[in-house]
Amino acid sequence: MHGWRQELAWVGSYLTITLALGWLLGHVTAALGVFVAGYWVRHLVSLHRLQKQLSGGGNDYPSNGSGVWEEIYYQFYQLRRRGKRRKKRLVRMVERFRNAFSALPDAIVFLSEHDEIQWFNAAAEHLLGLKKTDMGLFIGNLVRSPKFVDFLHKKDCSGTITITSPCDAT
Repeated sequence: MHGWRQELAWVGSYLTITLALGWLLGHVTAALGVFVAGYWVRHLVSLHRLQKQLSGGGNDYPSNGSGVWEEIYYQFYQLRRRGKRRKKRLVRMVERFRNAFSALPDAIVFLSEHDEIQWFNAAAEHLLGLKKTDMGLFIGNLVRSPKFVDFLHKKDCSGTITITSPCDAT
């Protein structure tokens, strides 16, 4: 709210000065036009700076905003800082989950919504014969078991199936 009060005070002050000068010079309409054009240019410059911040991913807080633009820049900066903290927290959490899943003796494979491999643990590498180059591939093409492919197509994760490891020599 402080930004809006500052903006209104700025507009009131400069408008009064502009109209007084226009009256003294006998060109009130021209003075009002200059004020509106200047105010419009000020907002265009501020919009341009905000667009550069949004597209460039700048970390620094734009220090020379004033009025309502100072408030907008501050809110944007705070939003970006919260987003970065949240992202760091999520990355740490995912890393902890991956470390925990890596230690399990069971094969664990994370799939995308289209059943493409996104991540797997060492047990999946050993039991299913997966390789790092299999990331992004449809798992049904790699684990060639009709039972497994039917399980995938049903999209019902409440049950379990048992299949023979494709790496088993027997």
